[in-house]
Amino acid sequence: MRAAIDRQAAALHKGHADLRGRIASSTVSSHRPLVESARCAETVHAQLTAVDDEIASICHAIPAINYPGLGADPAVHSGRLTTSGNALSQHLHLAEVLDIPKLMDTLVRTEAFDEALELANYVSRLSKRHAQACIVQDIEDQVGVSCSVMLSIILRQLRGEVHLPDCLRYVSFMRRLRQFNEQELRWNFLACRDCWFEQQSGWVGLDQPVDDEQVAYARLVRMIDTFRLHGFRIATQYRAIFREEDSGIAGWVHGGLLHGWAVEKLSILLSALHAHVARYANGARHSTLLSQFMYAGSALGRAGIEFRPLLPGIFEPSLLNVFARKLDDALNHFRHSMDRFAWVRIPCSMQSRSLKLNNKEDGALPVLVVQFPPLALLLNGILDALNDIRVCAPSNIGSTAAHSLKEMLLAVAQRIMASASDEHAEDTFVDFCQLHTDYVLPYVVWSFESLFRGETQHSVWDKRSALKLVSLRAPLSS
Repeated sequence: MRAAIDRQAAALHKGHADLRGRIASSTVSSHRPLVESARCAETVHAQLTAVDDEIASICHAIPAINYPGLGADPAVHSGRLTTSGNALSQHLHLAEVLDIPKLMDTLVRTEAFDEALELANYVSRLSKRHAQACIVQDIEDQVGVSCSVMLSIILRQLRGEVHLPDCLRYVSFMRRLRQFNEQELRWNFLACRDCWFEQQSGWVGLDQPVDDEQVAYARLVRMIDTFRLHGFRIATQYRAIFREEDSGIAGWVHGGLLHGWAVEKLSILLSALHAHVARYANGARHSTLLSQFMYAGSALGRAGIEFRPLLPGIFEPSLLNVFARKLDDALNHFRHSMDRFAWVRIPCSMQSRSLKLNNKEDGALPVLVVQFPPLALLLNGILDALNDIRVCAPSNIGSTAAHSLKEMLLAVAQRIMASASDEHAEDTFVDFCQLHTDYVLPYVVWSFESLFRGETQHSVWDKRSALKLVSLRAPLSS
């Protein structure tokens, strides 16, 4: 056994010696390539060492990178990758959602308000469904800005020329926006229409006083025409859109917004009327203005703006002043004529003493009056005063006008009595007084009562009325 092992060891030793011999011989035969390989290895080692030194210097120069996700759990990275994958698969739907603010802005700019409101409702539902999504909240905020722009556009449209159907549509949009409560909605609507009223008609400044009577009259006519046309339009639109409730939010009885607006405009209009109407010295201008205001009151009354009962309190004092001025002018002309009147015998005396007041249509009274110019001037002045207020004379001023006429006739009687002591033909003075007492005065009374009471209601001058003036002839009989 031992001998076998020795033989194997000798064989291995011999093989090892042979291998070393072959290696040595091979090395001697190929020593040049080996030298070159050693040199290349040394060069590569030197270059790698230099690169390693440069990398080390670069690592020291670059600050340390601290990214929190690098050290996170791989499950988190997997979830993020899954979310990104889902987002990529829903790319088209996400693009549509992200384009909502731009689409909303386009719809608002083109005034496609129905579609814009539908889109805003969709965003509102989307925000409630995804309340935790920040991007959805940002989209909702941008859509809210577009809704505010849409509201401003609607309010600007209401400040312009719009008809009732457009008003209904715009108010419906404002209700759907839900940015105003009912009271604020009504107030904003009326405020916008009031801006249009003042700008469109040039209402502002028309009530300012002016010195020119013609300009003042033109302004009053323009104001009442403006209020009749545009005020009726605004009141009709408001009452058609908003339901008047018994609670008084817009009712007339309880004083709502429309009532306050109408009262404000009427106060401006009636103040201007009160300031200018007293300056007019003739009844024709009063009649024209009263016709204009009554016509406007009739038209506006159908919309609930009835102001005609306020007019008599403005026109009556002015008409009384006009009537009083006319009577004063007639009295002054009578006095001047009496001062120049020559008391001479008139050939054609009063042969028509049996003339009755009931026969005024035959023209006998003017023929008699012409014989005495002072009486003719007096009668013409009184008739001119009555005719001046005839068209628009209200019955309320009858008593005051009668008092003014009475005072004027008393002054006439005193002036006639003052002429009793002058040198003149007694028969002429008697005829003068008789004509004045028996014919002129009854004719004046008849004309006055015909004006204020009507043809069927006037009382004929009777003996009891004539007895009041008997004192004019009492001195003559003595």
